[in-house]
Amino acid sequence: MNRRDFLKISKLLPAVFFIQLHPLGKMINLPKEAELDGKRYRGTEDGTIFISPDGGKTWQLHVQLGKQYSIQELFVDQSNQMRAHVKFAGNSFELALSKNGSDWRTISSFKA
Repeated sequence: MNRRDFLKISKLLPAVFFIQLHPLGKMINLPKEAELDGKRYRGTEDGTIFISPDGGKTWQLHVQLGKQYSIQELFVDQSNQMRAHVKFAGNSFELALSKNGSDWRTISSFKA
């Protein structure tokens, strides 16, 4: 590594630490998204799941678990059911969207 490469890298480090440590850094975390039956679902770090019936052009609140919860992943399982991995107080659990598309139900839990 030459001096120029080192200086380029060293200029980036403060920005990386700023993003991780500063409260605005949380806003940079990208939401988790998955699609099922033409509807897009988006989960956020503050425990909110939104739904978009038009491919992401508009979003509506679907469920708000609370700021102490964090949506870690949204995905469609093998049986074509929407699922969410949620983290709370050092523990994780999984939610499944009911067939009617309105209710989320706990299906499993495990230590993070």
